[in-house]
Amino acid sequence: MTPLIQVSGLTKSYARSDGEVQVIKGIDLEIGQGESVAVVGVSGAGKSTLLHILGGLDLPTSGRVVFDGVDMASLPSDELADLR
Repeated sequence: MTPLIQVSGLTKSYARSDGEVQVIKGIDLEIGQGESVAVVGVSGAGKSTLLHILGGLDLPTSGRVVFDGVDMASLPSDELADLR
């Protein structure tokens, strides 16, 4: 069965005055239809950032997020809004 969500090589960095901070570093993940997943970690570990990216609210610095066979980065903003 094809996963509903596929994430590969996902990274997210933010610019700061003292340099860049990488909050997500190379995540690979597959989630199947009907599967439950818990995202846990300490404060500042990137949990909310990951969920924002998976929900189409933020873009990754690099990597790929595929939802139901569609690469989310390839969607125009109106189609991404419909997907959300």
